[in-house]
Amino acid sequence: GVLTRISTELNEDSLISLADDLASDAALAFATSEDEACIDGDGTSTYHGIVGIRPLMIDGNHAASYVENPGTGDNWSEITTAMLTGIMAVLPKYARRGAMWHCSPLAKAAVFDRLLAAAGGNTNQNLAEGQPARYMGYPIAEWAAMPTADSGAALNAVIMMVFGNMAMSSKLGMRRGITLLRLVEKYAERDQIGMRFTERFTINHHTITGKTPATSRGPVVGMLGNT
Repeated sequence: GVLTRISTELNEDSLISLADDLASDAALAFATSEDEACIDGDGTSTYHGIVGIRPLMIDGNHAASYVENPGTGDNWSEITTAMLTGIMAVLPKYARRGAMWHCSPLAKAAVFDRLLAAAGGNTNQNLAEGQPARYMGYPIAEWAAMPTADSGAALNAVIMMVFGNMAMSSKLGMRRGITLLRLVEKYAERDQIGMRFTERFTINHHTITGKTPATSRGPVVGMLGNT
């Protein structure tokens, strides 16, 4: 939930609906919280009791959900085409339709854009226009909650990015969307109006491996920084 207050005069004098403006801010806060829980949740109240996909992959019970980079692959500048295609190669065929790369904006620029720019056949025009948000034919989804650190110490033994079909591995349950409650009496002595925005949701990564979690791949595969 999100709780904020505005003065009654500001509410009366504003030319635009402050409730609508605040609702947009609340929606951004909710979306950020949902993404953080989906990616990094540790099951505590900070993440609404949700366990994220990155911690789940390396909890010791889902060894088939990731591939460890060879050599010194724990830095964005060290990620190679061979490492990325190695992740692609182990994804089961059934999950390839609808598969995407899931990474941070930093990783998109430091890995995918770098490799595409270095590939042959580029012209000044297409480099100036920017690289498409795809790699090897698969879309790239940018998550602010994905790792943005750029050092081996921070990326060692952690899931750096994920490739696969999250529609098959995970579910977002939305029991109730964003709801606004105006609290007129609560802050009356301060001549203020309370605005409380709430929603009810949960996220469950139900299938990140196959039937045998230690050896059977599922619809998503993580890239683990070299340990």
